[in-house]
Amino acid sequence: MVSIDEERSAANKAKGVISVLMASTSPTGSDVAIVVLRSAFRTATNAIRNPSSQQSLDNARGEVGTALMGLSHALENGSLTQETIDRAKRAVEAWLNGLAKI
Repeated sequence: MVSIDEERSAANKAKGVISVLMASTSPTGSDVAIVVLRSAFRTATNAIRNPSSQQSLDNARGEVGTALMGLSHALENGSLTQETIDRAKRAVEAWLNGLAKI
């Protein structure tokens, strides 16, 4: 079971990584960023509780999982786009907003 504090920490770390990414970011030297993004992905997806009384938070967790995995793959493959970065940024913000309501 994932604690809310663990989720907040993972979300904030992912937010920090995303804030410095640009579409021109090279996959070379991005290993730490990829690890942080994939760790946040695992934290969010492991926190989904079915059935949940917090369905909107679970939806945000699912979306952030999808967005972060896509972002980490794009970063790893050198196919990063601003759209991918923006999607992940919005998803992490929604996740953090959902966590703030708990």
